[in-house]
Amino acid sequence: MESQLEKKKKHWLKVQIPKELNDRLASFCQHKGRKSHLVRTSIEEFVTKLEISRDIGRKF
Repeated sequence: MESQLEKKKKHWLKVQIPKELNDRLASFCQHKGRKSHLVRTSIEEFVTKLEISRDIGRKF
């Protein structure tokens, strides 16, 4: 059985980057010669960590 935190983590991993930001991110990555999916993944991970730390902060 999944804990509530595990369910929340799965939900957070599906954080959607708004299309406008996604488009700007893609053009920025092309301009800089970076892989946009790697940058997008790191942004999603960062947002996920923010959500988890915010949730932990509420518990204490």
